[in-house]
Amino acid sequence: MSTYEFRPRGGMEGIKTNEKEMLKLASAVNSKYLDGVIPLPNVPQSEQIELLATCKHEAADYSYWETETGKHGWCCNSCGTVIQWG
Repeated sequence: MSTYEFRPRGGMEGIKTNEKEMLKLASAVNSKYLDGVIPLPNVPQSEQIELLATCKHEAADYSYWETETGKHGWCCNSCGTVIQWG
């Protein structure tokens, strides 16, 4: 499961996830992009899918994310939608 912790590439606190988790969520939401949505820490996948449908992506509500291979970017804290890739 993804966690919130220090991420070495970005040098800051952020969401630590991996490509296996990202693939599982991308498949669940029928996305052809692995990095379009980031699994949120402590949010069950079924709940996150519901959040994706209603989220407004407030500008001040973004988190840094990073995978075990160094892929990174910024996503919405509320639903996990990726806003910017690194």
